[in-house]
Amino acid sequence: MGAATAKKPRTKSNNRSKMRSSNKVAIEYLIKMGYTDITLRTHCRHKDMVYNKDKIYRATDYWNLFDGMGFNSKGKLIFLQFKTNAFPPSAPIISFCKQYKQKALSVNVKTKIRGKPTILVREYDEKTT
Repeated sequence: MGAATAKKPRTKSNNRSKMRSSNKVAIEYLIKMGYTDITLRTHCRHKDMVYNKDKIYRATDYWNLFDGMGFNSKGKLIFLQFKTNAFPPSAPIISFCKQYKQKALSVNVKTKIRGKPTILVREYDEKTT
């Protein structure tokens, strides 16, 4: 009998590589759409301390919701969220936009083994239900 071979577990570097790749596609799309000065949060082991009157919490993303922000073609600040192969839950984004009267964009980069990635976009603002 031959020795059994174990499957290699998915590594964080592979996930990070996919994230970086899909983020690059999303950024290129936004630039073509007239966005500028796009900034992204780095996802690392160090988290920011976020303080408010009710609690103190640690956040990897901006308010644990957004990967970055940028200015659209009209000069309005838009919060950005990037995902690979699925949209995030809408409720927290809608709640944030209503509470702070902000605009947000969720960009879903659907990747395929062969072929170009597909970009899907959802826009949110204080009027979104």
